[in-house]
Amino acid sequence: MRFSNYILRVETSRSRVLLVGLRTRSAIELDKSILTYIDKYLGDQLDLPPPSIEELLLELKRCKIIVDSNEDELEKIVTSSLASRFLNDTFAAIIVPTIGCNLRCSYCFQPHMHHAKDVGSDNSEDVVTFIKSKLTNNNFNNLHVRWFGGEPLQAIHKIENISSQLIRECEEMEINYSADIVTNGTLLNQDIIEKLVNCKVEDVQITFDGGRIEHNKKRRGPDFRNSYDLILKNLVLVTKYMRANVRVHVAPYNIDTIPYLLEDMVALGLESKIDKLYFAPLFNYKQSQKEIAFFPNERLFLSSSDFAIHQVELHRLALKHGFSLPDPLESDYGVCTALRENTVVIDHNGRTSKCYMDVGDNSESFGDLTGAIDQPENLDKWRTATFSNDAECRKCTFAPVCLGACTKQRIAAEDKSSVCTPLKFNYESLLPIHYKS
Repeated sequence: MRFSNYILRVETSRSRVLLVGLRTRSAIELDKSILTYIDKYLGDQLDLPPPSIEELLLELKRCKIIVDSNEDELEKIVTSSLASRFLNDTFAAIIVPTIGCNLRCSYCFQPHMHHAKDVGSDNSEDVVTFIKSKLTNNNFNNLHVRWFGGEPLQAIHKIENISSQLIRECEEMEINYSADIVTNGTLLNQDIIEKLVNCKVEDVQITFDGGRIEHNKKRRGPDFRNSYDLILKNLVLVTKYMRANVRVHVAPYNIDTIPYLLEDMVALGLESKIDKLYFAPLFNYKQSQKEIAFFPNERLFLSSSDFAIHQVELHRLALKHGFSLPDPLESDYGVCTALRENTVVIDHNGRTSKCYMDVGDNSESFGDLTGAIDQPENLDKWRTATFSNDAECRKCTFAPVCLGACTKQRIAAEDKSSVCTPLKFNYESLLPIHYKS
């Protein structure tokens, strides 16, 4: 036996160390003296392990922190990641009822010329027919719908229409139905929330861009000069009816204001009402400027390593305030859902694609709601993409949790400064905050 190639050793005190198994996302804190015994045993310096650690060794092997000496771990990670794309009993549809939006966020990847109103024809019947065909022709046990935009709530009538039909179809087919929504939060009044509940939307994700001043500079529109306070008020309301997740964008210009956002949420009692709070860097991507896709811009966007520094302090502060944060080993920051065979993005015009960043970009779509695939190359590039094609990723200790991170970034740019998981740069500081006993 030997230690896995995919473990971290993190000192939590002068006498304690955290052993982290990245293949199973597990963490075990040990006395350094015990770890010394294990090192000697695995290094053939002891014929038999001390009886006191035999049970511990079995647990370490179960967590794949210790593995058989001849085990090809990389091959197993690659095989498992490829299989997980297909062995899924859930069909997931990211539905964009409109590309219209009532805000004008400067960093948005979608063209702002589409953001004035509810843009897109009412193709509700075609959407339902397309999804029903997928459910009928496959052995899915679950259907999950994510409502995305634009601002999806500008087309609440389409959400209601499509939801009611899909819920009915799932009941008849004895398939479990679930849904969530990604919204800017400005339209979440009592009436809208009740409609979403009736549509079986159980989770809502809302985004902030730092404190009041910086947020209002970025997330504003013709009718919204102070979206910050409106969204906070709506967030309080929505937590009474469904689970709410708050995404906080982290950028060079708003880092210093994020503590004020946390204080404002605490003042409203939201630290105990939000299901999850998480911090995420912005990416430099615009559909209209693909020639500089993901190009580093230190004034507006953080590299993964720079974000990692701030993430530690933000996690420490958020936990101090009592917020619930994602497990840093379980977090799916950067992990690509577009690689899953049974996930499809349906945009406002009935085009189908794999990545949510391609919404409204016909040059990146692969088909339509008839099921026709008219640009197969745009589907094939996702089906053939894997982190194991990248020599640097193959050698990386963090491959089991990162899996190459955002595939679109890897395809678009050789520069990995914004691709790698921040855990690669901050694990020694971040993990003890969450796992230290």
